[in-house]
Amino acid sequence: MKRLLTLLLIAISLNSIAYEWRLIGTSSSAQSVVYNLAVEGYQQGFDKWLELAKKGDDVAQFRIGFLYMYGKDDERMYAGLIDDISEWDNIENDRQGIYWLEKSAAQGNRDGLHNIGVCNLYGYGVLRNPPKGLNLLIKAAEAGSWDAMDVLGFYYVNGFFVEKSLDKAAFWINKAFEVVPDSEEFTLSQSKERWDKYELWKYL
Repeated sequence: MKRLLTLLLIAISLNSIAYEWRLIGTSSSAQSVVYNLAVEGYQQGFDKWLELAKKGDDVAQFRIGFLYMYGKDDERMYAGLIDDISEWDNIENDRQGIYWLEKSAAQGNRDGLHNIGVCNLYGYGVLRNPPKGLNLLIKAAEAGSWDAMDVLGFYYVNGFFVEKSLDKAAFWINKAFEVVPDSEEFTLSQSKERWDKYELWKYL
């Protein structure tokens, strides 16, 4: 369903959708979930995070929500969320994912805010609400998410969901450059290309 929905949102922009899906899969927050799950052991990690999430841990809430919403087929099967690949688009999993992402976002978790913002922007697991999604994405960026800063820079360069503004694109991309750890710089490779292409340093 989510893959079909993506195709139906061509009116927004194929480039925008493709970029956001790339970020979901390769963002620092996504890689952190995958890495930590592998280290913990799939079932053990999921059980541990779920217990912590229920106790109010915002990081665990994000990780559980992410797995329900976006986890890869093998990760979701190992964690017991699906029995086979055909159950990828399970409505109940989407509901659980949204529930935990919203819990995490409500506590100000930057990754929770970023991901629930994406869900609202494109209608993943919720009714599509671009204004709400954009507001959540800005909150994520203000909370320090360089992934969200990167996305905002992309939106402002292209005029997706917002009025095109190279000033604001420069602001957010530059903020991302300032806060991203050296080990995560590769996640901003496309922002670096836009920085040079549009000479965004001139707009600071």
